[in-house]
Amino acid sequence: MISVIVPVLNAGRFLPQMIEALEDQDFPAGEYEILLVDNGSTDDSVAIIRRYPRVRLLHEPRRGSYAARNRAALEARGDILAFIDSDSVAGKGWLRAVKDAFSAGKAQVLLGRTRPGNDSGLGALLADYENEKAAYVCKLGNSQQQVAYSGNMAVRRAAWEKYGPFVELQRGGDVVFVRRVVDGESYGCVRYCENMVNYHLELTNSLDYFRKMFVYGTSIRTYSRVIPAQPLTLDDRVRILLRCVHQNRYGPWRAMRLGGGLLIGLAAYQAGGLLGPEKTVELPRVAPASPAPQMEEPPASLSIIVEWENVLFAGDARGGGALRKIAREVETLSKERLIEVIVVYFPAEVDGAALEPLVTEVFPQGIGRLLAANTGDYYELKNAGAEAATGAIVVFSDSDTHVEEGWLRQLTQPFANPSIAAVAGSSYIQPTTMLGKAFGTFWFFPVRTGNTRLESAKGIFANNFAVRRDIFARLPFRPVPGTNRGACVRWRERMLEADCAVVVNPLARTAHPPPNGGAHFFVRALTHGRDAILLARDQGRRLESGAFGTLLRFTLNCARTTINTWTRRGDVGLRPWEMIPALLLGYVYYSIAFAGEVLTFLRPEWMSRQFRI
Repeated sequence: MISVIVPVLNAGRFLPQMIEALEDQDFPAGEYEILLVDNGSTDDSVAIIRRYPRVRLLHEPRRGSYAARNRAALEARGDILAFIDSDSVAGKGWLRAVKDAFSAGKAQVLLGRTRPGNDSGLGALLADYENEKAAYVCKLGNSQQQVAYSGNMAVRRAAWEKYGPFVELQRGGDVVFVRRVVDGESYGCVRYCENMVNYHLELTNSLDYFRKMFVYGTSIRTYSRVIPAQPLTLDDRVRILLRCVHQNRYGPWRAMRLGGGLLIGLAAYQAGGLLGPEKTVELPRVAPASPAPQMEEPPASLSIIVEWENVLFAGDARGGGALRKIAREVETLSKERLIEVIVVYFPAEVDGAALEPLVTEVFPQGIGRLLAANTGDYYELKNAGAEAATGAIVVFSDSDTHVEEGWLRQLTQPFANPSIAAVAGSSYIQPTTMLGKAFGTFWFFPVRTGNTRLESAKGIFANNFAVRRDIFARLPFRPVPGTNRGACVRWRERMLEADCAVVVNPLARTAHPPPNGGAHFFVRALTHGRDAILLARDQGRRLESGAFGTLLRFTLNCARTTINTWTRRGDVGLRPWEMIPALLLGYVYYSIAFAGEVLTFLRPEWMSRQFRI
């Protein structure tokens, strides 16, 4: 049975429409109950509720929607608790979607798709974005970024009894509850349910949205004192915006309109955090959730794959150093696991006979071996290595990266949990030179941090991750023709679609060099732009693969360079007099990338054929 729970406070004008929508569900009447909790209404809400005999009316004298929901949960008879607000109307298939989603998988909590009461104009665009954000965050499974909204949410009774009730804050109690569930359960415990649709009658225009964003800004100051909160990054927000534009097939005007609305909403949110009233409340102590017990697997055999293509730009000395650091890691684990190292090369570009003595010298007999591939493509070299691997876990590293001490153990330890399919490490730019410091601030690699938290991976870098071999056999890299990079981004998305858990262990660190000289800098920037266009075209992203997308990327890249150069300067040791040169390098790099995009519009085949990294 499903118990539908609705807190009510002076909602008389919405109640008839809300109740009738619940009674008119495409779902057997005997399989759900409706509980409305009056929270001290002074209008005609109670009288209206009493007109509907199917509705159970409860009363909760303690003010607050979470207190009302908690009261109803105590009285509910269902094994599923479905929450909706009194100013919302459930779509006809709302309960059916709840039942089907829980029957289909291991989810403990469902978050639905919410539309505004007036589903048109800027308000509808903003709703598209908010729903895309919920889907994105649920897929990631990072508890500190987890969104929640009890106005359109369903929970298994078992999860409620383990992690509930709601903390009775003015706002944010649902976020605290859902984050406890994510911390305590395995990947995929919170799902976004596209078919679980309701309409929020109170939201009639974009001004209502901006007001709510201000209120949410004030509330985060309260609930972040109860449980850690991590806001979405600028990159996260841009990624969600682009997904929203693509999924809904927006043209340039609608995309710009949505972007402008989001900027106003973000300003309202920040204003709420800064200017909103700081209420003194007695905050309850929330104990950390106990993780769900997991069966541990014995240490698995490992196959370490090293492509020998990046070394053509980085130099032989860098490549030799990369192999020696991997050999050090192998030595620390070789008594615990069976380990092999496969160095994959393309004979048309690399002399295997000259490379073999290095591999033989660095690795003990029977551990290191060479593999000649029939292509020089970066990702296909990795695919070839994985096909030849015999280990249960395939570990990927590059010929130009230097792994830190403890890297291999940190990258493979999480596989003791059988629910984890892949583990990403932390790749950063080595900030030992002025060029390294500059690229450490504006390039796409994050900076080296002291973070130690194992969490869901937003993305992976192909130079530092490990995956179960049987999964990679089903989901290898699929390089886009004409490109040299970017297939790892699509691979992460395919893993999400396949419901495979990918986590990041920031302690599995590896250092990547900046471009090796002016020619490498130029080619790397030019192909950066080319690949952005070709990847967008491959995924059918019309707006991103056109002139508007090119201008948008250039603008965002320059803005990101400015922001990151300032915020990351301490992380990379950038001195005050190095700030201007670092900024100029970033602007030059992304200007060349912009030129690469323009040239790809004009001569795509020539760009794909002429430049390789």
